Amino acid sequence: MRKRARNTAGVAVICLAAWACTACGRTVIPETAKNEWDVGRLTQACEEVEPGAYYALTLDNVLFMERPRDRTGAGLLGFTLQLSHARKPDIRVGLDRQLTPVMDWNDARKAYDYRLILRVEEEPLAQRAVLVNAQTTSGAIGMARVHTCDLLSREYVFFEGEGDLTFEVEKIAREARKLRLEVPASAGRPSADRACGNASVMLLPGDEAVLVGVEGSASFGSFDDTRFGPEGVRESGKWSRYNYDNLKHAPHGALHVELEGQPALATEGTRIVASDVSCLSFYPNDRHRRNNEGAFQVALKVQPGRG
Repeated sequence: MRKRARNTAGVAVICLAAWACTACGRTVIPETAKNEWDVGRLTQACEEVEPGAYYALTLDNVLFMERPRDRTGAGLLGFTLQLSHARKPDIRVGLDRQLTPVMDWNDARKAYDYRLILRVEEEPLAQRAVLVNAQTTSGAIGMARVHTCDLLSREYVFFEGEGDLTFEVEKIAREARKLRLEVPASAGRPSADRACGNASVMLLPGDEAVLVGVEGSASFGSFDDTRFGPEGVRESGKWSRYNYDNLKHAPHGALHVELEGQPALATEGTRIVASDVSCLSFYPNDRHRRNNEGAFQVALKVQPGRG
């Protein structure tokens, strides 16, 4: 008896998740791919990034198409005069939680940089897209879903018909660092919605920071120019009403270091280990910072982790 041949014509496998089955085995279908050419282009882009590595993105330029000008009219005795004036939007750029915003000390410039940190997953092609949006106070200008490899290799985001954003992209080297940073007496602590204060050092998971020197001086009163060191005001209770709420019993003006919501006095020998992409932030214990003068200098060593 002859066996009936199995009919495989017209059999197709459609995968709506990150994976699809092909004759050659399992092939990743990028989330943002629109066609076969897109798959090939993104596959090539992902070959240029390193799995497991961290990249820093710095917003370089914001270019938008000129929109129609607003018109303002004024009427008098049946006549109307209309004047046009250009828009001057206050542009804000938003990115999703895959990117961590940090303030990081730039040792070459002796200044702080605002950067966005992105980790590439072990399988970059399957990594979910990054949502980027730009808006003004009057509403959204553009929104785009961008593949991670596209963002890192092209270094720009295009909003169809509206303009684009360009970034400087840098792979972060996991190496030992020695830093000496300036902490202004006006530096503030991280807020509830921001992981970094305005005097910070970026740490990656597993990084260990060791303070090897803390010095400098600052004054904290509008009518008192007395200078105090990193230990703050030693007179018990003086100006303590201006302390941060959870640091009421610490000396006023004492330099603190904070990581992931945990503050401590910034003293020589302090060791701190990061569990996530975060900022080691420095600030004096003073909520009213506008009348502060002076600065502190902090020397520290950072040993890279394996996270």
